[in-house]
Amino acid sequence: MRLARARRRILVALAASLWSVAFVAEQSARADSGSQERDSQDKTRPRRRSELSKEEREELAKAAKRTVSPRNNKILIQARDFLLAQDYAKALEAIDRINIKRANAYERALTYRTRGYIAHGQEKYDEAIGHLRQAISEDGLSRSDHADVLFQIATIYNSQAKWREAVATLKEWFAVAEQPGSAAYIQLALAYYQLNDLDAALDAAKKGVALAEVPQQPWLQLLLALHLVRQNYSEATPVLVRLLTLYPKAGATYWIQLATLYGLQEDIPRALAVLELAHRQDLLTLDRDLRRLAQLSLSQDMPIRSVRVIEASLESKRMEADAAAYELLGNSWILARESANAEPPLARAAELSPKGNLYLRLAQVLMLHERWSDAATALRQAVAKGGIDDPSSADLLLGITYYNSRNPAEARSWFTRARRSEKMRASADSWIRHIDVELQGAQTSASSSG
Repeated sequence: MRLARARRRILVALAASLWSVAFVAEQSARADSGSQERDSQDKTRPRRRSELSKEEREELAKAAKRTVSPRNNKILIQARDFLLAQDYAKALEAIDRINIKRANAYERALTYRTRGYIAHGQEKYDEAIGHLRQAISEDGLSRSDHADVLFQIATIYNSQAKWREAVATLKEWFAVAEQPGSAAYIQLALAYYQLNDLDAALDAAKKGVALAEVPQQPWLQLLLALHLVRQNYSEATPVLVRLLTLYPKAGATYWIQLATLYGLQEDIPRALAVLELAHRQDLLTLDRDLRRLAQLSLSQDMPIRSVRVIEASLESKRMEADAAAYELLGNSWILARESANAEPPLARAAELSPKGNLYLRLAQVLMLHERWSDAATALRQAVAKGGIDDPSSADLLLGITYYNSRNPAEARSWFTRARRSEKMRASADSWIRHIDVELQGAQTSASSSG
């Protein structure tokens, strides 16, 4: 509510000040027109009336009638001053002193326009629109003043969420505005967006941004949102790049969004580069974003960078110390070919995980270092915890660990369990044959020696 009132006060003050400038400028221009024409005679021949277009002749005729009596001029200035001071009661009291019946068309138009601004300040929006429409209907305003009033009406409609009326009024405005600016196109885009006319909204937003030398951040955000709603990722990307170039402190959300856009277009190197830039600015504070940075680093063969990100994030507590985090850290060490460093995080991941798969992964790392007893312990923990994707693989690995621990009989029992799985049967049978031959050889040797 406070924001809406502050915005309304700014609009009323702006409208009043614009009216003041336009009014004074027009009076001064009329007074100086004679001298300017004389000064220009030595430079270029003035155009004859017959050379003017019909519209130009009509405008000249109207301009000649735009006069304000000294009394009414004084009243209008008083009303304007009260309006700028937000003293709407006194502004209304002042403007009431103008005799509408005796006023000419221009004076009536200025009076109704002032009444419209006063009503707007008083939050009497329908009344404000009525007065402003009456000001236009007097047909006394200059083309630029006519356009200004229409824009004020459109702004009021937008503030009331009357989007169809706003669009219709803005179209009127575009028909009379000499050089439509960015703000008008953006306002039109917003209205179309609210009406769910995304094609028209996108067209207007594009024009608004294109006209601006340095588009405002909300304008770029609107254009970006429209592209994203329509899933125009390739067109959204340069908009987002420009937004972050102009407003690098726009927030982590936009950096993450840009990385996501590059990812959707399978440009992983750029996605990683954007996340790195955001990380260096300390913008990545959420768990999911830090994991994404680590994962992308891994995908681009940068495992040590992944390790550094995870370790720092766990230490700062920005990343939750869960099984997935420790598994990612362990895998990063493995891909960095430092499997010994992978053991502690994988052991912690296995402990935290509700299933036994990570104990299986830990056992594989331990087996690489021929730590058969520790590997067997990890495998038994995997079997005990359960939930293994392929239990027979644990049976086979237990057989291998016991065999290398010089316990062939125990190894054979695990290979026998493993062969119940069709997937592991060939490998298990091979090991069983090898052990049987070995055991038979041992028996033969024992018999011979006996």
